[in-house]
Amino acid sequence: MQYWAQEQANQVLLYAPEPNLTITYQALLIEAEHLHTWLDAQGISPYGHIGLFMHNGRQTTTLFLATMVGGRVITPFNLLAPPEQLAYALDHSDIEILFYAPKNRDALQAALPNVKRRFLMIELDPDAAVGPYMDSQAKTLPPVKPEQGALLMYTSGTTGTPKGVLLNHANLMHAGKSIGAWHSLSQRDIVLSSLPIYHINGQCISTITPFYTGGGIVAPHHFSVSAWWNLAVRYQATWINMVPTIIAYLINAAKSSGIRPSTEDLKSIRFGRSASAPLPPEQHKEFEALFGITVIEAMGMTESSSMVF
Repeated sequence: MQYWAQEQANQVLLYAPEPNLTITYQALLIEAEHLHTWLDAQGISPYGHIGLFMHNGRQTTTLFLATMVGGRVITPFNLLAPPEQLAYALDHSDIEILFYAPKNRDALQAALPNVKRRFLMIELDPDAAVGPYMDSQAKTLPPVKPEQGALLMYTSGTTGTPKGVLLNHANLMHAGKSIGAWHSLSQRDIVLSSLPIYHINGQCISTITPFYTGGGIVAPHHFSVSAWWNLAVRYQATWINMVPTIIAYLINAAKSSGIRPSTEDLKSIRFGRSASAPLPPEQHKEFEALFGITVIEAMGMTESSSMVF
């Protein structure tokens, strides 16, 4: 983070469309310095686990990245998890503090009766321009070792109890470097991705990889067929991060409702990426034919920082 904050202080890292807010690399470093002073004051241990139960937003991405660069471990929880699975993850994760969004309060309250662990809970609007931690003094961040834990995530739990996967800084930096190299990403690239930050794709592909390569991220709250191409054009996205269901929705909208920008409007987009589930070959071909955008299909696992091939 220090490198990019010095190299391109005013370069925008995050575009949050709904509140029309941005955060630069320098601003993220400053906020990280405030955050860790504030966490110290709350009694959170230097390598403590920080929980995140929030949809995409300005504060969500800030907390996700700022927690890790200061040496603590971030744990985003699945917003769609049933109460019993959420309760298990909250207990298992060893979090000392949980940031949650107002709209997720009810889901959290449904899980808490079955949670034995006690932790501090902070309600925070994901779209807030300023977090409560900014009232503290900034401090220089401690050095972080490659083998230190950085991100604790949980598998979906579709086949049983969700499994915790702890990735260290070396894992995440290798993922960012490798994915960035595969796609020839640079500081000039901007990704449009609506994938949630509690999913490995939203974490490693659309957040950590642009952060590593010095690029930008457009992260709306959620996917919207009607807003997708407008966002791509508005922010001049150079690549779009998708899953097969998003591709299917975009194809259907283009065919049934005419939601199909011109090739000229989409000329900034170099490629699309599809992962998280197999992309049917017929949809792959149809999307490329409709929109003139090459789609690269990738496969990955939570345990491998989203990378397999």
